[in-house]
Formats: sequence, C-alpha cells, structure tokens
Amino acid sequence: MQLVARQGDPAPGVTGGKFAAFSQIVLPDGGGPVFLATMSGVKAGTSTGLWSVGADGTTRLLGQTGDVVDVHGRTEVVKSFSIFTLSPQVGGQSRDFDAATRVIALVATFDDGTWAVLQGGAP
Repeated sequence: MQLVARQGDPAPGVTGGKFAAFSQIVLPDGGGPVFLATMSGVKAGTSTGLWSVGADGTTRLLGQTGDVVDVHGRTEVVKSFSIFTLSPQVGGQSRDFDAATRVIALVATFDDGTWAVLQGGAP
C-alpha cells in the first residue's frame, strides 16, 4: 500500500487548499487513480477538485470549481461538474475516461446556468 492522499493534507495544485473529503475514485487500467475531492482553506466556489495520479506517483490537479474555461470565445466560470456517474445498464463501470489515452470527460455547469462537456488528459 502507498499513500495517495489523506484528509488534512495539502491538495496539490491548489494554494492553501487541504483535502477535506473524498467522494469518488476510479482506477483506470493504466497509471494511478483518479479521484474527486472537496477542500478546505479555499475561497467559496472553488472547493471541489479532480486529481489524477500519474504512473510516476505524482498527484496532479486536473481541474476545480471556479476554473475559467474558454467556450467558443466566451469566458465561463465552472460552478460545478459531474463525473464518474454510472450509465444505466452498465454495472459498476464509469464511461468518463478512456483507459488507453487517459482522456477524461466531464459535464461542467457554469455560473451563468449553461453547461458543456469538457475533456482533458490525465498523466
């Protein structure tokens, strides 16, 4: 066993943020775990984040609420996001990432009430 993250530890990539709670985790076939957590010590609206552990053991922030995203030339602020939800009739498997390419997809809701599907790479 090797420690990946622990409640109260600094959250990598977030100034002043500390892990408060862990809500979801997936184990892709390649690399390390990808997990969703909430943080303490950050300003309101930025407390949820998504991290990935690379094959080298480094934990990297992939994104968090409060991030600014360019959507077709418009600046949007991520209010919340949904990831790792189970698809109907697919017992116990998430379809939010591609194990071969380590590309992750999520649904982001923006502060103006609109939403989009976003993707990014995990180490």
